[in-house]
Amino acid sequence: MNDEKKKCPLCGLNAGVSVKSAFSNCSSDIACPRCGQFYASEALMSSVEAGNGIKSKIAENNWALSGWTKLLSETRKAGEENIQIDSDDLDDIINNPLVPKKDDISAKSLKLLEAIKRRTKHYGKRVDLQWAKHYPLAFAQNYEEFEALINFLGENNWIEILNQDTASVIVRLTAEGLNFSKEVVLNSQVFLATWFHKARDIKNKNLEKCVKENGFNPMCIREKAYPETIMEKAFGEIRKSRIVIADMTGLRKNVFVEVGYALALEKPVFFLHDSDYSKDDDLGFYTKQFSIKSYDKKEKHLSKIVESILGLF
Repeated sequence: MNDEKKKCPLCGLNAGVSVKSAFSNCSSDIACPRCGQFYASEALMSSVEAGNGIKSKIAENNWALSGWTKLLSETRKAGEENIQIDSDDLDDIINNPLVPKKDDISAKSLKLLEAIKRRTKHYGKRVDLQWAKHYPLAFAQNYEEFEALINFLGENNWIEILNQDTASVIVRLTAEGLNFSKEVVLNSQVFLATWFHKARDIKNKNLEKCVKENGFNPMCIREKAYPETIMEKAFGEIRKSRIVIADMTGLRKNVFVEVGYALALEKPVFFLHDSDYSKDDDLGFYTKQFSIKSYDKKEKHLSKIVESILGLF
């Protein structure tokens, strides 16, 4: 195998990268010190070697792709398969709600804080981070941005910077940083923005059931009495929620309002659509700009979609 084929197809790193053939799914099994472990399809590998538009897209967005694979590689449960990436998956990854915007310093800092928390087995533990290897933990574009984000966490008293040199930095979570990280990680509320109607009761109950089966707490705002207005209650619960799942079936106005509010708060929003109710073509121009998962009357189908969403957290 030549040096080009030994490179990571996402970040281009050569040193320490392992590329093996995975005969079970006709892909390459990649182990990259920077991006983590993942499968790359034959189409993706061929596109990178050919130097076509796919290679340019990867080069432009490798900070997002590397951060995504690194995150999934670190948070994957025991026994779960590595993620497989195909050429057709790139846009969905880049636009995924879990991927921070390129210039969103707050979101990137939070990703980094969560990564440091994952490495903190006890209060006071030192965490060694290498500039060239670990910058995808923060979805940083390079080690310079990574260093700036480390300093940002230090300035906010979320970490102590104990030592740093040209190769690495040693940090330690402060009590404030540890508690803040815990508050985010342990939040298990999922806000369900959906159409509440008698005809939708079974589908909505199935959605709530699927959320519970994955260890999360569904929150629905139905038309009942609250001390505040229904909208104030909805906005408050969205603020407290870790994730928002929006069922766009019926294109209800209240769902659009809740989705808009959640997006303004930069909450991760995932979109569903009942294909038994209407065709995807009915979703409208703006709605179709998002990645929308369609489900049908089979409860197992909806269950798999919800599992794939919540399995990311």
